Amino acid sequence: MSDIGEAKEVAYYSESLSAWYTTKLEKDKHLLSLSSAALALLVTLATTVGIHDIKAGVAYCIALVAFLTCIVCVLVVLDKNAEYLKSIVTQSKKAKNQSTKLECLDKISSGAFVIGVAFTLLVGLFSAVDSYEVKGNFMTDKDKNTEQTISNKIENTSNLQINSLAGAHEMAPSAALDESTSTDSTQSESAKPEEEGE
Repeated sequence: MSDIGEAKEVAYYSESLSAWYTTKLEKDKHLLSLSSAALALLVTLATTVGIHDIKAGVAYCIALVAFLTCIVCVLVVLDKNAEYLKSIVTQSKKAKNQSTKLECLDKISSGAFVIGVAFTLLVGLFSAVDSYEVKGNFMTDKDKNTEQTISNKIENTSNLQINSLAGAHEMAPSAALDESTSTDSTQSESAKPEEEGE
């Protein structure tokens, strides 16, 4: 029975150790892939939106440096892991020193990733604020242009000379009656001499 219990303990320890290694390596792999994707995002933001403000430029640079630091640290950790495992298997005295270095690199990579994420969010925020301000200024300029156009039209209308209405008095009903009466009397007077001449 003690052989079965001992075998279970060995199997349990082996699986626990394997899971621990897998978890630690997965974390480093995820940091590496997320940091690479974040660098691509930052480059895309810089080329499409651009950097219009000194604050956004500083946040952009800090985020870039943080993600690059994270990538470099993770790559060094992945490289040093093999040496560390070899030191453990050979029971070398370097194992403790290497463990301390790997822990330090892990902390640096995690911290750099968090800083990179924070400053990437700031870059996005600054870009959104800048976009909003540019859109607001465009709308304000458009409103000013509309107001200027309307005021120019009103000014041009008030400067017009009213020559086109000269003769409007002829449209009055009393003037039309007077004119038709005078036209009728003129025609009748010109008809009288013709009758007398016959």
